[in-house]
Amino acid sequence: MAQKNNKNNLFMQKSVLLLSLPILLSMKCTDDNLKNPNGELHILPKNYIGRVVILFNQKDGNDKTVVNGKKVYNIPDCGYLKTKFPRPTGQLGIPESQYFTYVYSNGDTIPFLSNTSEIDSSMLNKVFAFSHTLGEYGFSETENYELVEYFVDTLKNMDKYKVFGLNKKDLDKCK
Repeated sequence: MAQKNNKNNLFMQKSVLLLSLPILLSMKCTDDNLKNPNGELHILPKNYIGRVVILFNQKDGNDKTVVNGKKVYNIPDCGYLKTKFPRPTGQLGIPESQYFTYVYSNGDTIPFLSNTSEIDSSMLNKVFAFSHTLGEYGFSETENYELVEYFVDTLKNMDKYKVFGLNKKDLDKCK
C-alpha cells in the first residue's frame, strides 16, 4: 500500500512540474523583476487628473519604499515625483496590468489602459491610467533626467496629452 502511495505522489509531483513548466518558461527573468517581482504601486491624490512624472535617481528625492514586494510611489498633488529609486530596466515578466497598480489615496483603483485593451463607447467618461512610458529627457548635454511618464484622465480627454511634452518649469512644480 505504501509503495502505491509513493507512486501516486511521484506521479502527482511530475504532473505538477510538467503543468508548471510552460508557465515558468514563459516568465522572463530579469534583474528588475527578480528584485521586485510584484511590481509597482502608484498612489495618487484623490481624484487626480493629469500628467504624472516620476524622476529617478534624484538625490533630493523621496526615499525608497517597498511594501509587499511592490515599489511604492506616492505621487504628490502636482503630479511630479522625485525618487531615489533607480530607473527600472529590463522587460516585464508579467502583463503590464498586473505589474502596475494605480490607486487614489482613498483606495479607489484606477484601471490601466494598455495598447491592447479593447475600448468601446461606453468607456469614454471612465478614468484610466494610460501611456505609461519610460525614457530619458534632456534640456541640455549636462541636464538629463531618467523618468516615467503616464496620464490619468478619461478616454475622451486622451488626445490632449503629448508624451514627453515637458518643459523645465514643470520640474519645479512641487517646490
